[in-house]
Amino acid sequence: MAIIQCTLQGKFLEALEYGQKALACLGFELSEVDLEEKLEAYQKKIQEKIGDRATDQLIHEPDLNTLEKEAREKGTSIKILNNLFVPAYVSQKGDLYFVIALIIVDISLEFGMVAESGFGFSSYGMFLGNLRGNYQSGYEFGLLAQALAKRFDQGHDLCKAAYILGNNLLPWVQPFRDSEAIFNQGLAAGLASGELVFAGQILMYKPLNPFYAGDNLFEIQKTLPQHLEFGTKTLNYQLALDVMNGLSIWLADITDCPDESVLAEQQYIDICEANSSTYAICHYWILKAKVLCLYGDYEASLQAAQSAEDIIDAIIGKYQVAALNFYQSIAVVEHCRRHGLAPDSR
Repeated sequence: MAIIQCTLQGKFLEALEYGQKALACLGFELSEVDLEEKLEAYQKKIQEKIGDRATDQLIHEPDLNTLEKEAREKGTSIKILNNLFVPAYVSQKGDLYFVIALIIVDISLEFGMVAESGFGFSSYGMFLGNLRGNYQSGYEFGLLAQALAKRFDQGHDLCKAAYILGNNLLPWVQPFRDSEAIFNQGLAAGLASGELVFAGQILMYKPLNPFYAGDNLFEIQKTLPQHLEFGTKTLNYQLALDVMNGLSIWLADITDCPDESVLAEQQYIDICEANSSTYAICHYWILKAKVLCLYGDYEASLQAAQSAEDIIDAIIGKYQVAALNFYQSIAVVEHCRRHGLAPDSR
């Protein structure tokens, strides 16, 4: 409970400390030493355990809860590790995030599955895509996570699986708008099961994804206050509010519809920094780079893009990384064209 409470309040490093202490009580050390070596070692073990089986066949692995006491204790470790994904991710500890994922997958393949194994497999899918370039396999592990949540009939795990699948895995291999139905299912499951953190994670992308998809901006702006109110009163999840408030700034700018509730840029950045919301700030700079590029203000777009690039690890694995690359590339080309420079001389 302390881990979840700290996460909701934006105290991510404190949440990690609580998790590491809880794991230590089970005789398990989650160290941040030699993370790259650990990734390689766990990946080798996982590949050996999977062998030549198709990803969807892994759904038939034994239920860990039906096995002997030693195996069931491993299930407790998986549950604690699950609660450390968000703090590790938002704290820009990418290698730690993936080590957590691979540990869960390794335990699940050796001892059996629990409902919480799904988050490990979906995050393992991110590892395969982001660090190995195998986005199709990553997507398949996201589908496995969704199937595991349904197998164990756990709404909170279905919510987590839907978030990772719809936002971090599907957009790399399937039409972007296909994520909407996945998000709707995940948000409903999260609210019904009391999974507030990942319901909030999905909520922030309900207006953000349509913005990137090119939907009607006035419609997005019209519904955004409802999302903000829901995030405040029902979820009380600060990170989601910070991301959506950043979007509201650029919606007001593009639509030329000033709103007294919309924050000034520096005020917004100050609030996010106070909330340790580097994740939200990175999203904001990418939005700014995109909008200013569309305005033709390429110099300012490049500055915003560089600000985002400096903290891009805050949103590792997300399609916004590709969006940043796209708009930054346009801005670089236009900058070079206007100044008579070769693109690589910037």
